[in-house]
Amino acid sequence: MLCQKCKKANGEIKLPYLSLKLCKACFCKLIEKRVKKEIRSKKLINEKEKILLLDNNSKESRISEHIIRAAYNNRIDLLKVKVNALKIGPLSEKTKEIIKKNRIKQVIIPWNLDDEIIYFTENLFKRGDFKFLGHFTQDEIFYIKLLRNVLESECLLFAKCKKFKFKKRIKKDKHRREIKNMLDKINKKHSETKFSLLKSIDNLIKIIKKNTKYSIPFQDNILRIEAPAHKTERHLKFCIDFLLPKGTPIVAARSGTVITCQDRYKRSYKSPKFAGRRNFVVIRHTNGESSVYVHLKHRSIKVKNGQKVRRGQVIALSGQVGFATYPHLHFGVYRGVYLKGGVSVKITFDKKLGPEIPLYVAEALGKYL
Repeated sequence: MLCQKCKKANGEIKLPYLSLKLCKACFCKLIEKRVKKEIRSKKLINEKEKILLLDNNSKESRISEHIIRAAYNNRIDLLKVKVNALKIGPLSEKTKEIIKKNRIKQVIIPWNLDDEIIYFTENLFKRGDFKFLGHFTQDEIFYIKLLRNVLESECLLFAKCKKFKFKKRIKKDKHRREIKNMLDKINKKHSETKFSLLKSIDNLIKIIKKNTKYSIPFQDNILRIEAPAHKTERHLKFCIDFLLPKGTPIVAARSGTVITCQDRYKRSYKSPKFAGRRNFVVIRHTNGESSVYVHLKHRSIKVKNGQKVRRGQVIALSGQVGFATYPHLHFGVYRGVYLKGGVSVKITFDKKLGPEIPLYVAEALGKYL
């Protein structure tokens, strides 16, 4: 049977979900076109910035490199770093050094459609978080799953058509293998299953992104304060200080579970050596992040450890306790657990923040609050 696209070469490759039989050349063009459309429609790549490919010697890394070079006619500055195993999340020290040295802002992950739906299903069963679904940003670096709309079987066919040399990925995780086998069986009977799942995942990502934004943790959006210490101390990098009158109700910025409370100090201090003498609440959220509310008024905390709280629920009153030269709320979001190696992360709010004022202005105004 001839290829149903070009009508010239033999149709060797069958695509059940499209009811098509294609020759090798038309099949490769179809995959390239699909990936390029994803790049254009979602504006995945900034040509002016360097891009790093995580090369685990797989068919996905070979295809990703081929398509990027073909799409941009070698105009893009593509760097590669060898990785032994691909695991979404923390990067190796070697990779971090390359990213820092070359000021990398975008990284390509060799990740196909099957990887995406297995990751989703696995986290669904484990009741995990979905922060690495789709293309995502972590520590100001944009991670691109170039082949997330290409089936693993299609990646294999593409690599063979192009005669790429690659190392076969062995899925050692038994749970992941079981999930893949289950999905493959369903997809064999209903050829559009995996693409339908990906569409559902994309719809879920929109909902997740909306729900992972933080509300401002009080009713009125009051002044932010320039805090020099936040710029120099890594664990405070993205934290924000809000100038607030004492006794202002503080609300949970997102729903979650209270994991730590401290409500035993009364005084304010001018020396940083008393920084530990502050009252605070820490709330853990479903995506693994925790929000922190510090310098709260003595005996004003209205929640306790283990308590579930909803977004907008009053948790305490603002104060000036601990190392605080003016009444304010210190608010931060951490990946991991605050005070236990948590890393300060950039906060995405659901509305625009108020203006920022210098520290000396805050200290002057603080006398009247």
